[in-house]
This record gives sequence, C-alpha cells and structure tokens, in this order.
Amino acid sequence: MNPLRFGPRPFWLFFCVFTFFACSDSASAQGLLITEFQAFNESTIQDEDSEYTDWIEIFNSGDAAVNLDGYYLTDSVEELAKWQFPAVTIGPGRFLVVFASGKDRRSAGSELHTNFSIERNGGEILVLITPDGSSVVSGYTEIPEQIEDASYGMATDSVFAEPLGEGASVRALVPQNDILGDTWRAFDFDDSGWAETTSGVGFEGRPPGYQALIGTDFLEEMYRVNPTAYIRYDFQIENPAELDMMVLGMRYDDGFSAFLNGELVASANSPAAAALTWNSDASSSHADRLAVDYVEFDVSDHISSLRQGRNVLAIHGLNTSQTSNDFLIYPRLRTVVVGDIQIATRQYFDAPSPGAPNNEGFESVAEKPAFSRESGAYTGSPTVELSTEVPDAVIRYTMDGSVPDETSTVYSEPIVVDGAIEIIARAFEDGKLPSPAKRETYLLLHSNVSNFSSNLPVVIVNTFGRQISESWTEGYALIVEPGETGRVRLTDEPHYIGKTAFKRRGSSTGGRQKLSFTFEARNSEGDDKDVEIFEFPEESDYVMYGPYNFDRALMRNALMYELSNRAGRWAARPRFVECYLHTRAGPISSASYWGVYVFMEKIKRNSGRVDIAKLTEQDNAEPDVSGGYIMKVDRPDPGDSGLTGAGGLTLRWVEPKEREKSTQQATWLRNYCNRLRSSLNANTIIANDGDYIDVGSWIDHHILNVYPKNVDAFRLSGYMFKDRGGPLQMGPIWDFDRTMGCADDGRAADPRSWNNSGGDGGTRYFQFGWYSPLFGNQPPVGDSAWARAYRARWNELRRGPLGNEEVMALIDEWGSMLNEAATRNFNKWTGVRPRFGSFQGEVNHLKTWLTNRGNWMDAQFIESPHLEPEGGLVDSGTQVQILIGAPGATIYYTLDGSDPRSGNNPSATALRYQEPITITGNTVVRTRARFGQGAWSSITEGTYVTSIPTLSLTELMYHSLEPTLAEDPNDEFSKTNMEFLELKNIGDEEVSLAGIRFGRGVIFDFDDALVGTLAPGQVVVLVNEPAAFIARYGQGPTIIGEYRGSLSDRSETIQLLGPLGTPIFEFVYTETWHPTTDGQGFSLVNVSSDAPVDTLGEGASWRPSAVLLGTPGTHGEEPQPRGGLQIGGDLDQDGGLSITDAVVLLQYLFQANGIELPCGESGLEDEGNRTLLDNDGSGLVNITDAVHILSFLFQGGNPPALGLECVRIEGCPDACAVEE
Repeated sequence: MNPLRFGPRPFWLFFCVFTFFACSDSASAQGLLITEFQAFNESTIQDEDSEYTDWIEIFNSGDAAVNLDGYYLTDSVEELAKWQFPAVTIGPGRFLVVFASGKDRRSAGSELHTNFSIERNGGEILVLITPDGSSVVSGYTEIPEQIEDASYGMATDSVFAEPLGEGASVRALVPQNDILGDTWRAFDFDDSGWAETTSGVGFEGRPPGYQALIGTDFLEEMYRVNPTAYIRYDFQIENPAELDMMVLGMRYDDGFSAFLNGELVASANSPAAAALTWNSDASSSHADRLAVDYVEFDVSDHISSLRQGRNVLAIHGLNTSQTSNDFLIYPRLRTVVVGDIQIATRQYFDAPSPGAPNNEGFESVAEKPAFSRESGAYTGSPTVELSTEVPDAVIRYTMDGSVPDETSTVYSEPIVVDGAIEIIARAFEDGKLPSPAKRETYLLLHSNVSNFSSNLPVVIVNTFGRQISESWTEGYALIVEPGETGRVRLTDEPHYIGKTAFKRRGSSTGGRQKLSFTFEARNSEGDDKDVEIFEFPEESDYVMYGPYNFDRALMRNALMYELSNRAGRWAARPRFVECYLHTRAGPISSASYWGVYVFMEKIKRNSGRVDIAKLTEQDNAEPDVSGGYIMKVDRPDPGDSGLTGAGGLTLRWVEPKEREKSTQQATWLRNYCNRLRSSLNANTIIANDGDYIDVGSWIDHHILNVYPKNVDAFRLSGYMFKDRGGPLQMGPIWDFDRTMGCADDGRAADPRSWNNSGGDGGTRYFQFGWYSPLFGNQPPVGDSAWARAYRARWNELRRGPLGNEEVMALIDEWGSMLNEAATRNFNKWTGVRPRFGSFQGEVNHLKTWLTNRGNWMDAQFIESPHLEPEGGLVDSGTQVQILIGAPGATIYYTLDGSDPRSGNNPSATALRYQEPITITGNTVVRTRARFGQGAWSSITEGTYVTSIPTLSLTELMYHSLEPTLAEDPNDEFSKTNMEFLELKNIGDEEVSLAGIRFGRGVIFDFDDALVGTLAPGQVVVLVNEPAAFIARYGQGPTIIGEYRGSLSDRSETIQLLGPLGTPIFEFVYTETWHPTTDGQGFSLVNVSSDAPVDTLGEGASWRPSAVLLGTPGTHGEEPQPRGGLQIGGDLDQDGGLSITDAVVLLQYLFQANGIELPCGESGLEDEGNRTLLDNDGSGLVNITDAVHILSFLFQGGNPPALGLECVRIEGCPDACAVEE
C-alpha cells in the first residue's frame, strides 16, 4: 500500500516522492508511520513547559520494536536531515509523540521536541527520514491548511470505549489509622461502609477552583486532618482479551498511586507502593492550573490484569500536606481495539488523540462563513450578516465566547449590534469537518464620541457592566492607532481587538477611581494568548497604568523605564494612550472616557522581557534548580507567605508562583541568598563575587532608583532575577509615581539630599538590605572598590542616557506629545489638576527637579580630572592638558597604560602633572586626582593616535563549502573550519604587529602571531583551523595564526584594533553584497587592496573570487582560472537548469542506465562531478540535490549552492559562457 496520498501536484513532485519510496523498502518494512499531527494546538495537550505546542505522532505498525536512533523528522524538502532522533525505541503497536515546538530537545527518556514547528497554513511537507538522510519512511507531501484544535492524519477502523468516565460512582474514605494496611486496594475488598459519591473526590478551600469537578466535598475530613484519601471505582469490561490499548487519564492535586484489581499501574508524586501508609503525603506538588487537565498514563501493559465483567480501580490520593487548601482526584479510563490503518486516506480529526489510535475523521473541511462587517467600533444601529456560498451549508453561531457546535444557534437573519458583542460562526456541511471558527468583535459607540480624535493610540475596554476588581473580570478590548495623518478616530480599523481579562492593580493606590489594571489577552477558551501590541514582543500580559494624583506630569513611570532601557537594563516598554473604560450597559459614551494611561509590558519571564530559563516543578537538582527565578521585596499577594530567611530578607515569588515552586527549589534559593549575603562587602568587585551577584546590574539598579529619589526603592516592588547557572541580577525597575518632586508625597521633594524627608522617610538607600554591606551604610564617596565602580558608572551614565541634555530632550518630546490629551485627562479628573497652572508647568517642574538632582549628585562624588583634548587622532606635537576644578587636588598620570595609583599611593610609574604633555607618538594617558593623603578620584583615560598601522582586509571566506571526502576522509572538519581572513600591509613601510588584535568578528591577538612584522605589500592569512585549511589549500598560503570563534554566514562586524585599542578598520559585511559568496564556494575579495580602509564597508569595494574556494594568500597575484565554466546542477550540459537535470540525476542515482557524468570518468569519485552536482551544499550528492533543483524551479526555493552564474570547476568542460 502506498504510504502517501498524492493530490494534484506537478509531475516533478510526484516523480520525486515516488523515487523516495522506491528507495525505502527496508524502512517501510519496519512499519513506522506518522499517523497524526497537530499544527494548531490550542487546548489538546500541553508539553512539559505547560505550553500548547504542535505535535507529531509516530506509530510502529510492525511486529518488532524499532530503535529510532539516527532517523530524522523534517518539514523541508531542502533539509531532509533537519531534526534527528536520539536512541528511543517504539515497541510494536505503540505510539510516540514528539512535540514540534522549535525547542530542539532530544534527550532519550525525556520529552522530545523538534527544532521546527508545523506550518498551520499548509504547503509544507512533514516526513520521517531514514538515518542515511536520503529516503522517506512515512509522511505528507503537502500539508493542507490546518484547523484550530483539530488534528490531521491517517484514518483507522479502531473501536474506542470509556468504561470509567465523568460522573462515575465512587466510594472514598479518609483513613484515621493504619488498620486497613493495603487490603483496601484488593478487588474483593468490602467498601460498602465508605462514603459513596460521584467523581471526582476532593475539596477546595478557595472557591471556585475545583468545585465544579468535585462530587462530594471532603474539606472537613481532610483539611488539617490527613493528606491521604482512599478511593475506589467499579467499572465493567465485557471482553478484555480484545483490547489493544488502555489509557488512564488523571486530574490530580497533588499525587496518587493507582491500583487495578490490586496491581499498581500508575503513580505520580507518590512514595513507592510499599512505602505508602494511611497518612502519606505527596512528594511534590502538582500546580492547580495543571491539575484540571487530564494527564494520561499508558497502562496497556496491564490489560492482562483486567477481568471480564466487574473491575476495580483503587487510588491512593495524596495531598502535599494536611494544611494544603485544595485536593482533587478525578480519573477516566479509556480502552481501544486497534483496527486497520488506512494509510492512503487522510482525514481531519475534531477529537485529536495523541498517543492513541485516531478517532473518526473527515476528509475535507467546510468553508468559513463570511461576515458583512469587520471587527471594530460602530455608531448607529449596525447589523451583521453571515453568509456562505455553499447552498446546503448551515451556519451556526454563538455570542457567549464558546466555539459553535451542532447544538448552537442556526443563523437565519441579520444580527443587531446593540452593545459589545463577539460573534463566533462556523459552517456545517454533511460529511465534512465543520469550518474553522471565524470571529468578529463589535463595540457600539454613542453619537457623542463619534467625532473623537487624538494624536495618541486609544484603548477601549468593555466589561459588560462589571466593575474591574482584584479578581479577573472578562471583557473585550479594542486598540486603534494613529495612521498616516497622525490622528486616530474610534471607528478606525483596530490594531487589536479581542477577548481580554482585566484585574485591578495597586496596593496603596488600588482603591482610587482612576484605577490601574492588568490587561491579559485571551483566546476563546479563556486561556491567555500571546499577541503583538505596539510592536512589543508577543505576550499575553500587559499593564494599563493610570497616572493620577502623584504624577501630574503623567510620565514619571514611563520616563524611568525608558531611561533604564537606554542604559541597557530591560524595563517595561511604555506607550502613552487614552482610555475609554466602559463598565456599564449600552453604547460607549463620553462618560466612559478615563484619561491618559501608559500601556506597558508586565514584568514576566519571556525572551523579550526577563530572558531566563523556565523553571518547572521537576527542576530540583543542580544545575536545573539554579534558575530561572524572578523574586521581589514587596507586600505579599493574598495567601502568599514568601521565602523567609533569605539572606535577612523575605522575598516574594514572581516566577515561579509560590504555589508552583517545589520545596527543593525554595531550600536551594534560600541557601543561595544566605551565601550571597555573607559574600557582600565594600570590596566585592575585587573579591570577584560576581559568582553570586551581577555587579553591573546591582549598581545600575541602585542608580536608577536614587537618581529619581524613589522613596519606596528596594523595599517595595524591589525586583531581582536569577538565570540558570548565572549570578543574581537586580531589576527590572518598577513603580516611580512617588518620585522626582511628585505631588501629595513630600518625601521626594528635595533633589539636593540623599535621604528622603517627611512621612516615614522612605528608603535609606545606602543602608537597606543587601546594599548595606556594599556601601558600608554611607554614600559612595570613599575609596572602596564598590564606591569607585559606582562613581565610574554614574559618570558614564551622565555622559549618556542620564545626561541633562538627553533627559530634557526626552521630557520635552513627551510633553509636547501629551499636551492635547493632558487637557482632556485633567478635565476628567478635576480633583488632581496640575499644581503649576498648567500641564506644561508640571513638565517644567519635572525638568527643573531632575536637572538639580543630577547636578547635585555630580557634586557629591569626588571630581575626576578631564583631558583637553579628550583623545583621538592627533598630530605629532599636540599638547594635552589635565584639568580639574576641585581645590586641593594633586594630579598623577601615566603614559604606559598602567594605573597611576597603587593601593592608596602613587604607583612607581606615576608622574605628577605640572605642565602640558607633548604627544609624539601613539599614547595612552591615564590620570587620577588625589586629595590630600586620602581619597582618589576615578580614573580618566585618553588615547592619542598619531599614526594607524597600514593593514587592510583583502579577502574574506565567511560562508565556505562543506569539506569534501578527499579533504576530510575522517569526518573531522566542518565548513566553519574552512573559513579564513587575508590581511595585507598596504603601506610603504614595515608594520609591527605587536599589540594589534581583533575587537569584533573573531578573536585573535597578533602578539601570538607566527610573524612579528609585515613588509610592505606582504599578504598573510588567519584561519579557523590550520589542518582543515591546509587540507583544502595546501601549504602555499602564509598562515600566521589560528583565530577563535567563527564568522557569521549572514552579516557581521569586523573590527581590527591597534596597539592602544584604536580601530584600524571596522566595517560590516553582508551576504547580500554578492550572493555567490554566501555558501556557494566563493570568497569576498577586496577590489583594490590599496583603497582606504574606510571603504571596506561598501559592497562595491568587494567582488566574488575569480575561482571556486577563493585565493587565500595571493591577493594581487590570483592564479589563472582553472577548469571549465559551468552552472551548478547542469547535468545535461545545456548551459541552464531545467527539470531534465533533476530527472537525469535521479536516474543516475537509482537506475544508472550507463549515464556518464561530465566532469570525469569516475562518476562521483571525481571532485568536479561532486562540486557540480552538490546542489544543496551538503558535501554529498544524493536525492536531496535533485529535490533542491525541483524546489528552486517550481516552488521558489533557494538556487543551487554554486549559484546561477557561470563558475569554473576544475575537471569540467565549458558548458556556459560569461557575458563580457
């Protein structure tokens, strides 16, 4: 039976796939099939990260186990060996589920994840490939468009049953002693005296939680009494001998052991069966959000334990402790009689079954219905019409957020938009999978906002008459952005519209009328959904912050977050918006205008936010237990107790949540914090305690809180995080409304003092928590390593993002942008009008405060000397002055690059400054000021360059061909090992290489070079791997060293630095300059090696090498071209590419038929033939090279590895001509 069903495709693809299978007899005989996959998984199955990702199901239909070691999965005809299996075995009649998540995890015994995801829009392949990388075992030549929460795969004739399901009768007991031992697990145990109820068994101390899943509440019997419950289910099986599979699904909190007729069949978070007692507890927790979903356990190996007729499933339910506030045990048992797999019949399945035989399916899908209106906000009395072009199709719809099914309302007449509604519609046709759900959302506007216009984005929130509280409130949100005109109206096309949930934020400010709230995007099932808003990285969680009485300039939070990001420390990205908050019935009116808000990211683990490893409940040993964590010093969330005794602090759990962390993780982190605290002192940097703390982040976090005088710094909203294997970092910063001379809180009024005044005095910046031993409870004006580093970073930030000019420019820009909306905001909130006569008065006050603050902090730190001129390219004889304004300072300097201070005294090489320094050659001036016999200033450095070494880069092999068999017979090298850089002395004098090094691109110090000087015109080569280079290019080129690192195949900055760190040249190359140099075998060659080095960054300054593989070490003396002119892949030698070239290659590979190759008589043993026909650049010639040509010709794939231009290949005749 043919394992693939072919649709209407071009001949070439049919031929190609047919050939695949012609070569796969041995693999097919093993019976491996991709029986099901899902590319649009919204709620079917979660991976170990609790994420709904794509998955692929592989079934072994043979009679023997198969080891998949070396097999591949791929979604690309151009990369058949895309993701390789580890050594995992599938038994006969068994399934294996691989998540197609892009996470690339392949540890045998753990969850498997491919390095690609499945294209849900269709058009790609999905195939299982043999270990030799050339033949297809099973798969799909062209995936059709995939449907939300449906799967796709092969039809089966299997029979499914659920002998134990929802609402099953159950008897349960919470034991009071060990009198029963393990007798209660037995089939014939008399449980008639136990409590009888319906599934499930448990209790919920914080409703609603599990309440809907619990038949009888066991709160009184278990809470603070016993973490164990004995549970027994009776069920019937008519003929156990017919069964092929049996799957136990468990909803559980927190652990269990399950016994079938007395035999242990499955367990989780449980002690061993022999160790279980009447009051055992779970060994680990199972998070509430996971406990409501079934976790499936394949118990097919225990089918022999079944009896005909009555059977008993006895479950020892386990809570983490008797004080845990919830508990749940809710099983289901499913059985399968596996039928024939109809390999050629492909179907959609509306009930996906990963790891089990496929359910009844549909071969086609109904077409989506059409809506007469797109989502948006409308005025008047709009109606929405639904339609389909299929006469017999029935449209069903819902307006409650659920996906329509066969019982939903049938569409018969236009739907009136009388408020905020979401219409979800599907088309139903006989014999077809119902269409994908189509959703449109509509908001109704009152006429008094129909002409509203703004220069800011507008966020409309509708909660259907419900107030936003401290619990989640579901509703809808719509966001419109200004277009080309710079203005926006509420009826413009939405940037975002959809189901959204909201929760009130704030502790001390949580009760005010202009509330701040969390904004969580959700899907139709109510689960959070990642979306892109305002070009922020995709996420589901955001914050709507409403500046109110404290911040009447409306920008304090946003300002500090922006400055943090400019300083290189991630903080929530902000966007100013205006908000309509509609919490009443009827159309959205002007009464719902809620003023100016800041829409911003929420602090959360995410590659675009706090980029740390995800910590799961199973990560309980090093190195996994070491991260990632996000913690904070703050008030506790309701029900949380925090991590106490952590280096003298109580930390609150952010990631993971307190209810999701394990005991081992809490213990590990507490011990880490205690060791960290013990390591801290004023010389932390010298002691290199970076093993525990990231010094730079700790200093930046402190500065970013002290500069605006944050009265709650470190003690409230004091975030910190730790990645796996890394030190603890401070940040991100958060919450700055009570700062910078704000209203209604006088503690931050004075910019010219360290500590705050009034009220509780706020944070003592140099005495609080873990910062105390670093500062010695004093401002950083002393001479400790920490104080010096702090002052140096302050000075650096003042020359950059915290400089007065830059900060004032940002405030002016935002003030101008907010001016119009600020008027509307203060007309809405009249009780908090600006203090200084106008919004601009508040802006001016903020500018004045920050200017005074920055200047005052400058004055508190010991002044450093400055150089005039500061450095750079200068003429020989230039006079350099060292200046300082502070009285009583003695200036010392060095000219040899050393520090003028040694301990607390001038160094042996230090010179006392008395007169200007004359620069006669390349010189580094390093200087400090000393005050009396005590404190020293931070160091000031200037580099003065009078001449730059005359070195240029003349050739660059950045994306080489894979090594050939002749070059690498032992498979020791990679294409990266074949990279090289060619340098030339383009001057008229000898160049010393001492002190020269690469700063970017690769790592190499010329002090380690094999030569110390370069003569005028001399050319030398740096290589990635000498042995690989010699194998390809021989002993001719002069190799002077081996660099570390590798060159990017795409684009990279190359920087060569002189002896004093001054750039000799710096430029960025890109693969788009000359495509034939991008993995097609040619190098980049400098057109004119004598040209100024500042032209290296221009594509016109480079050309492809004249011969394949480049000409290292011969710049200006390139050899005469060798070999004939060819176009890569042109097997029929007609000077072009066509389907014939692919067909002839396939015939040669699989049929021979006396076909002779053009570049030698030894077939693929000749290097010329291999070079000509290796179309995918893999270093091998096989079926994928034919596929590569076909993909290029018919599907817009990449051209052959040698490109489309005529190139010379040694051993080949001329088959094309180069146009002059």
